[in-house]
Amino acid sequence: MKKSSAPKSTKTQERTTDILICEIGKELFGIEASLVKIVTEFSELDPGVIIEPYIGSIALSDTKIPLINLAQFFQLNSTDHQNKHTAVIVSFNDKDFYSVVISNIIGITQVKVFHKIPEQGLLYKNVYKSLFSYQETFLLLLDLQTLFDKIVEQEQLKGHL
Repeated sequence: MKKSSAPKSTKTQERTTDILICEIGKELFGIEASLVKIVTEFSELDPGVIIEPYIGSIALSDTKIPLINLAQFFQLNSTDHQNKHTAVIVSFNDKDFYSVVISNIIGITQVKVFHKIPEQGLLYKNVYKSLFSYQETFLLLLDLQTLFDKIVEQEQLKGHL
């Protein structure tokens, strides 16, 4: 997101949360760090990875984990890292695991104030939890659980799952 003044929306909560700042395409987003279980790199040529066109799977320790390439899903310009990608493996219940392809990890920041997002400005509703301030701009906090649920539902309707 571009630099701007504080959003006109109201604050939603005031608790300190660790947020993983990551680059997807050439844009920055946030992921709740407490959801992240593993970060791994892989090559497009790895036979254990399938991405068609934005959904697929990655094999880790003989387990297939659903994988989403968010740059392709959000139709963002990708950054080329010599066919190398980073997968962030997350879990919402410490039992089921999901993987998100990102371009780069920027770091972890602590966020205390989150802002509601005006829905009329969103292309993809319900896949963002909130906005938060980061280095004189505002970033979107991804709602990965809703995102995975919506994509699975969408792919089931298309008959792909």
